[in-house]
Amino acid sequence: MLYASLTGFARIDKPESCYLFIKDTGNEIPSITLESTKVNVQIDGVIADVCIKQSYVNKANKKLEAVYVFPGSTRAAVYGMTMQVGKRKVIAEIKEKQQAREEYEKAREKGKTASLLEQRRPNVFQMNVANIAPGDTISIEVSYTELLEYTGDLLYEFVYPGLVGPRYDTGGENWVEQTHQINPVKGAFDINVEIRAGMNVDVVKSSSHEISISHPNNALTIKPAKPGDYNSGKDFILQYGLQGAAVQSGILTYKHKDEDFFLLMVQPPKKIGIDEIAPREYIFIVDVSGSMYGFPLEISKQILRKLISSLRPTDRFNVMLFESSNAMLSEESLSATVENIEMAIKLIEKQRGAGGTELYPALKKAFAFKTSSDFARTFIIATDGYVTVEKEAFELTRQSRNKANLFVLGIGDGVNRYLIEGLAYAGGGQAYIVNSQTEANEVGKRLIKDISTPVLSHIEIEWNGFMVEDVTPSPIADLFEAKPVIVYGKYKGDPVGSISIKGITGNGNFSQIIDVARAEKVKSQALRYLWARDKIKYLSDYAGYFNNGYNTISEEAREKIIALGLNYNLMTEFTSFLAVNTEIIVPDANTEPNIFMVEDNKSSVDIDIMEYIHSVTTEEDEPEENIPFAIVEERPTFMGSDDISKFQAWVQQQIKYPVEAVLNGIQGTVYIQFTIDIDGSVKDVKILRSVNSALDNEAVRVIKLSPKWVPAKQRNKAVQITYYIPVRFILQNIN
Repeated sequence: MLYASLTGFARIDKPESCYLFIKDTGNEIPSITLESTKVNVQIDGVIADVCIKQSYVNKANKKLEAVYVFPGSTRAAVYGMTMQVGKRKVIAEIKEKQQAREEYEKAREKGKTASLLEQRRPNVFQMNVANIAPGDTISIEVSYTELLEYTGDLLYEFVYPGLVGPRYDTGGENWVEQTHQINPVKGAFDINVEIRAGMNVDVVKSSSHEISISHPNNALTIKPAKPGDYNSGKDFILQYGLQGAAVQSGILTYKHKDEDFFLLMVQPPKKIGIDEIAPREYIFIVDVSGSMYGFPLEISKQILRKLISSLRPTDRFNVMLFESSNAMLSEESLSATVENIEMAIKLIEKQRGAGGTELYPALKKAFAFKTSSDFARTFIIATDGYVTVEKEAFELTRQSRNKANLFVLGIGDGVNRYLIEGLAYAGGGQAYIVNSQTEANEVGKRLIKDISTPVLSHIEIEWNGFMVEDVTPSPIADLFEAKPVIVYGKYKGDPVGSISIKGITGNGNFSQIIDVARAEKVKSQALRYLWARDKIKYLSDYAGYFNNGYNTISEEAREKIIALGLNYNLMTEFTSFLAVNTEIIVPDANTEPNIFMVEDNKSSVDIDIMEYIHSVTTEEDEPEENIPFAIVEERPTFMGSDDISKFQAWVQQQIKYPVEAVLNGIQGTVYIQFTIDIDGSVKDVKILRSVNSALDNEAVRVIKLSPKWVPAKQRNKAVQITYYIPVRFILQNIN
């Protein structure tokens, strides 16, 4: 058998192209070619719902197991996987990860066709497909949704990766021996992007491809201007911008069966004047513990010197140093005068790094520190991440979003990225990593730009007549030029009433009213998946710190993640997608068939009926037209019986062992495929594996003679169903 196996995954910082890995048991590299790639993208506001369909052909002469790997964004919520082999379509079910893996392994060992989709890391996914027969065409669909990145200047960016091969930093993790990468980017490529934004779109452009734009049904549809002009060496990049010079807001809604979801976005204005920037206060929280000695602390000094020197005279600031204890530069924030800035820099320059580290007491003191309600307060934490972090520190940060914005600098070799990014997420800010001296200048410039323009601070949202629940995040962080505010949750009843957004700008108090009845209605389930994905991310980000600072998951958090994955059909660290055939589709060549031994010179034919993998559908996931089902709600009936042995017996009676084959001592198993159509007739009778023309023709002749069946039904509707029959022709040895 051919199969693929991966022992480890390395870190990825951006999406990659999908590809297959095949592990060969011999010296032969199996041939798999990519016939086509089709990408359909629907963008609602700042959410992309993506369906990637890639069709591969197995040209090996043995059955194989393939591993389908597709790195992606950490923001992606993977909610579906479908495999289609020929006309046979399989929609995977979500299961607990360990259960799914065990069922997959059992199915593979028994020779059953099966597929398994797992999350290895938040941005690395793996799908195994077992027992693929020679000559089969395999179409794989992966569906995910993600929140798009804001790139500044009111532009949002969608990227479909087109680069070949993994861009991994292996970090000591090695691929298994004899693993071959199958290049997937040589087939036909087609991408279709539809933008249905909740706010007006005023620019659409691509830095990677020439595009064509049309406007059907009040939406924007974007395609490559030259469909065949796809360079596999670069990504497909699409940027779109939103209109307006003032702060804008928009709302998207989605109605589900028993839950309704919404997304509210407050967008920064395109151009910000000095008078529009809210009054600013900065608290620089600096780790001066023993682990910061040397390079980390020196880089902290360098970046903080630039940050503090960039302050305007109207700004206020303070410095907190923390290790086992903590201390403030001043009892209250100081004006950013030349004298005060010099005093702060001298204090930081004196530090050498010593003592233990306690973050929670430092944060608690900082959040309680006296401030003016007119100022937008921002915390900048500089640390290597080797701190003692209790659960309370993260809860305090999350619950204090309306008191301060939190930006985190992770500095040093082997920085605890997990902690740095987790803190920034909890505080509604950004994380920045500096691993070397050369990165310090660039990171410092980017941080200064990002924290320098708070547009709307002290944000409050009132839900007037709009019945909401499970709103996240809460409280709301300030609105910066570099990062819009996004809030999503559930609502009950009709989408009516209004939303009041209040805050403070450089010009004074700000207020805006949004009419909920005018919300853009989203067609896809993206809002539902993203709401659940955010809940999962919250549990995952903090789970490690609930257990003494290690990257482990508490049983309570694990159970919550599993429940969210199963309830919302999402792949997580603990849930996977699985599809397994109920019978063996193509037995191994080494498998001995069950043979009826008959007396004297007579012949015998043995009939087995094997059903195709069952396909699970929902009301929203209608099967494609003319794609046969396998296991259905109501099985087809033959001569008044839904017991398949009735048909087996009929075939046994009708078939005749060809005289030519008897005289020449020819025997073997002919594999037949046929479909029962919606009118009950048998059609599409095909030879899957041939033995001899005489045996092949006899098997096909009998199947085509089949009387009409009562067709299968799915949701009270007649549907097609496909069956397989191994017809075994056996001769007794002649003395």
